[in-house]
Amino acid sequence: FGDGEWMQIWQRLGLDIRLVAAAFSIVWVTALWYRGMYQLRTRWRLQSEALEITRATLLVAAFSLSALFIFHGEGVSRLFLLFLFVTQPLVTLALRGVMRAWFTSLRHQGYNTHLMLVVGTGRLARDFAERVEARAGLGIRVIGYLTVPGEKPGDLDRPILGSIDDIERIFHSRVVDEVAICLLPENLRYLDPVTRLATDEGKTVRIPIDPIAVALPNASEEDFEGFVVRSLVSGQEHDLGLAVKRVIDI
Repeated sequence: FGDGEWMQIWQRLGLDIRLVAAAFSIVWVTALWYRGMYQLRTRWRLQSEALEITRATLLVAAFSLSALFIFHGEGVSRLFLLFLFVTQPLVTLALRGVMRAWFTSLRHQGYNTHLMLVVGTGRLARDFAERVEARAGLGIRVIGYLTVPGEKPGDLDRPILGSIDDIERIFHSRVVDEVAICLLPENLRYLDPVTRLATDEGKTVRIPIDPIAVALPNASEEDFEGFVVRSLVSGQEHDLGLAVKRVIDI
């Protein structure tokens, strides 16, 4: 902070260090929330969280440097800021790694289980369901499949609960936390209506395929067991998130 006593520097800026610390905490939490980091089941891999933490750090760094510029904070050490924006994400990632290990342990013991419905009955649907259930740490159990017109059911390890037309009825008659949409390229016309219905019902949507023609701007994307999986988590905070994005843009 230079030659002066650090508290005096903030006082000369006309700022209370406690308020600055509180403001920084709020900005940091808001940035993590904006990147979806409090939707704990969205990302299945710690590496995906690391990427989002890095993006949140860049947002906070841009905001902090802009604030220092506006308030003429020349006395704030740039070395301190560098240390802060390296240490903060590393500590956050370490804590999240510990939390992830704890949740994984609980799910191995059968706690915190989520139920998944798979749309599709082909090889993609079967392989994805098998690999998801093989990862006990995810805590996901596949309850069954929905058939899609023109698709021949393969050798499935879970019951067929109905056709794609029955999806709304199943949502209202059974517990479903997540929906995996495993469609062949010729059936991608069902992707948008099923995604809209599932998110409106508050379900997490997983799409283990990467159709270039389909845009899902609010979905996170990661590699999982040989698949490219797009995850879309519904929530009432979406509109507020757009407002926060607009403020950040300005």
